[in-house]
Amino acid sequence: MTPKLDALSTDCEDEYTHYISRNPPLTIERDKIIYNEPINKLYGPGGEVLLDEKGKPVKGYRRLDLLAGVENETISDDLATATEEYERVELLLPFFSKFALDILNNRGLSMQYGQWIVEEQPHGPIYSEILVLTRHRTREQNSALHSYLLKLGWTPPFETYREMVAYAAMQEKATLINTDELADKYDAEGAPISARAIRLIGKDEGYHSGNFIRQLK
Repeated sequence: MTPKLDALSTDCEDEYTHYISRNPPLTIERDKIIYNEPINKLYGPGGEVLLDEKGKPVKGYRRLDLLAGVENETISDDLATATEEYERVELLLPFFSKFALDILNNRGLSMQYGQWIVEEQPHGPIYSEILVLTRHRTREQNSALHSYLLKLGWTPPFETYREMVAYAAMQEKATLINTDELADKYDAEGAPISARAIRLIGKDEGYHSGNFIRQLK
């Protein structure tokens, strides 16, 4: 089923182009997932706070290897199984992306979805890497699962773009709630580094849900 164009896809030409100014909090660089952690003040070589032209502290980002130390954590088989369910959904991103970019016919929303794809891209690999580092899966098994999901595919559940945006707004909000609960389970099993990474996924999802809600309005 191919969703149909409707008013939402043609009336928002540039309204959401501001979305692309967001610095992606999570990025993939070679074999690492980097967290661009926001910091409130940047300091000069002498320890002085750097100020902008208005005299306010300059903000920036600190680049961190998000999963450093996860190899020392241990999780139960049940938690690993639950993690794989989250992973499988996130790894369907290529199909979500293709759907969105195929149906959009204006610059503003197309640019926004390009940014959304960049921000969503690390989510599936984070779950995959956690399962490898906690010794619940090999990298060969990772590759096999990824190939299987690409062959499986995904079918959009609704007919119009507006319906799909409503679906995405609710789905992203639900994912925020679910990932927070999953992170709590990681904390309970003594895996705080993994828990932090999963909560960052949830923060992304909450931001995305708010953006889809703005589209609907």
